[in-house]
Amino acid sequence: MSGGISATTVALAATAAVGAYAAIQSGKAQSRQLEAQAQQQSNQAAYEKDAAVAQAEKIRKAATQQQASARSQLAGSGVAVGEGTAVTINDTIDLNAENDAQTALLTGSRRSNSLNTSAASYSGAAGDALTGGYLNAGATVLSAAATIGKGWSGTNGAGSGGLGTGVTAPSNALSIR
Repeated sequence: MSGGISATTVALAATAAVGAYAAIQSGKAQSRQLEAQAQQQSNQAAYEKDAAVAQAEKIRKAATQQQASARSQLAGSGVAVGEGTAVTINDTIDLNAENDAQTALLTGSRRSNSLNTSAASYSGAAGDALTGGYLNAGATVLSAAATIGKGWSGTNGAGSGGLGTGVTAPSNALSIR
């Protein structure tokens, strides 16, 4: 090869470049995948919250219907619906329904919070994957540079006309005139 660089040195440099590129691309791919999983978890969290609100509304609506039915039955049997037992029945239905609605909201909120925590973990892992890809790329380049450097400064001819890779150049090939 011209310029005193051996085929081995070129091959090592090319291998390092390809390895570094592959490490970066792998890190980017992992990062994209983890970000997609984070988004999926965030979407599921929002769905859980919406589902809990919808469930609470269904419970409240059912309570209203149950109260109307109870008032109708009580009125049909001649009981005054605005006092005494009728009011107690109505209040009990309302209290039980609100407890159920609040339980549905709390459960949905807990699921949502758990999914949001999972999403945050995926986002953090995505950043770590990207950083890891760049660090692996740097390690690949440094490893190749160290290998090439050993050839240039090793005991196999460097400094006495050798290029450190088994190729020998004339003693004045590297001198500046």
